[in-house]
Amino acid sequence: MGRVLDFLRDPSGGEQMPDRAELLRLEIVGETHYQRELDMLAGPKTDDGVSVWLAPDLVPEPHNQYDPTAVPCRIDNVTVGYLPRTQCAAFHRMMAAAQMAGEPLTEIDAEIRGGWLRPDGDEGHYGVTLYVPEVVARQLQQ
Repeated sequence: MGRVLDFLRDPSGGEQMPDRAELLRLEIVGETHYQRELDMLAGPKTDDGVSVWLAPDLVPEPHNQYDPTAVPCRIDNVTVGYLPRTQCAAFHRMMAAAQMAGEPLTEIDAEIRGGWLRPDGDEGHYGVTLYVPEVVARQLQQ
C-alpha cells in the first residue's frame, strides 16, 4: 500500500480530488482534547478555517491507563485523537494478521479541517479525518 495522498492529488499539482481515490473516510474521536496540538500542526485559525493534509500514524498504546487496546492517531509524534473504541480490537486483529502486531500503521493520510475564527467571534474547533484504503476500512468495521 503506497501513500494514499498521492491518489488524492490532481496530477497537475492542483487541489485534492477525493472523488478520484478509492479511499474511505474514517473519523477519529477526542480531537476536542487536542486543540492546542492541532493548532500547532495546522494553525493559525483563519476566517474561513483550514484544510491541511498530513501523514498520521496509528500507534497501539498498550499501556494506556484507561484502555489497553487504545489506538491514538499521531501526527509528527503528537497525539491528535484516537480511533473509536469500537474499532480498536479490529485494528489489533488486522495488524496481527499482517504480522505487524504492536507496530504503527503509517500508510494513511489525514486532513485537519475547521479551525476558523471570524471577526464576529464565531470560532470553530479543528477536526481530523483519516483517509484509508477500502481494504483497511473494511477490516476496521469488523
